[in-house]
Amino acid sequence: MATIRKGKTINISQEIIGKITILDNIQNTFSVICNNLTQTVFLLTESTRTSINDNGKALILNNVEYSKLNENDLIRISPSGKYEILYSIKSNDNLLFITEKCNSRCIFCPQPPKNVDDFEYYFNVNNSILDNLDKTVEYIGITGGEPLLAKEYLFKLLDKINNKLPHTEVQLLTNGKLLGNKEYFSEISNYITDKYIFGIPLYSDFENDHDNLVGCRNSYINTLKGLYNLASIGARIELRIVLNKVTISRLKQISEFIFKNLSNYF
Repeated sequence: MATIRKGKTINISQEIIGKITILDNIQNTFSVICNNLTQTVFLLTESTRTSINDNGKALILNNVEYSKLNENDLIRISPSGKYEILYSIKSNDNLLFITEKCNSRCIFCPQPPKNVDDFEYYFNVNNSILDNLDKTVEYIGITGGEPLLAKEYLFKLLDKINNKLPHTEVQLLTNGKLLGNKEYFSEISNYITDKYIFGIPLYSDFENDHDNLVGCRNSYINTLKGLYNLASIGARIELRIVLNKVTISRLKQISEFIFKNLSNYF
């Protein structure tokens, strides 16, 4: 999830998502080009805010935050002045955030899940991001929450990625549990190509240890089923082990488990 910062807005009454560009007629002044707006949104500092007229739309930033802006970054601005860079042209860690919901309750999660109805909201945000990207993008990530919960919304985004960004590598971070469901996997497999790599956590060679760490029963077996389903179609998989007191104590054993039970599939 992108870092949310705060500025001051002028004449902005609705959320805005657009690409940052440099105005040719105003030196060193950024503006936001938005697909659904006919008027330019200026990004200014207190010292340059006088360059807009009374009806102009603007986000006023301090000098430090303004210096972090880059041409072709994608920005989201709320009427309250909160804003975030949704896609940074200079970063190799850009993400599509799908939902805050999750079907796990990992004890070490830095972003505890929320029971919110946000699939459509984040779909619209991510759709706008994809609309503004070009085919030269080398890499993008997909994360949450648990992104697979969004199902039809996620499938629409995967379809758009496959068609608009055919050469972009995509890393999809998931707990893998829904991939163990036969019907679900049958649907999502229609969108999986060799451009995707699935980052999936496996925390132990013991079912109880894994389930205790993720806070849900049957997580271990469903994740393993998901891994085997992905392997059955030759999907690319990245196993993830978060180091903590439990996993460190059995790091040798889980490595042996992976070698004996999963290495032939990866």
